[in-house]
Amino acid sequence: MLIAGLSYPSRFARVAALCPGVYSTSPFASLATIRTTMQRTSANPEIIFGVWMMARKYAANDAEWQRVSPLALIGQAGPEYPALYLSNGLYDVYGNFEGTQRLAGVARKRGVRTEWHPLYGGHCATDVTSMAAFLSS
Repeated sequence: MLIAGLSYPSRFARVAALCPGVYSTSPFASLATIRTTMQRTSANPEIIFGVWMMARKYAANDAEWQRVSPLALIGQAGPEYPALYLSNGLYDVYGNFEGTQRLAGVARKRGVRTEWHPLYGGHCATDVTSMAAFLSS
């Protein structure tokens, strides 16, 4: 939903992304860079290896990856984009917290109405009340 909302902003009024797969490092980066990111984010190595393999199966190269990367897509955003609700657990073993936090910061700088909810917990920690309030407002 996040990629669709950022790729086709006129089709959405709001986009809620709970523990979205937002990575600050491309799966086409060097293994040393991926390892450094994994250590910095406390991501589980087995999970990151699986994500790396899957991403490389569906994207042929870094240029193709950047066409669907939320961090690249948000660079085209502006105030007319749909409102964003972003949440992520602080201890996400997928390593998504860092990328989602960066996405929220860039979205705000670009004038996108953004609610950023860092949550205590792991992957897919969710605050149903705040998400429901966002979707229904």
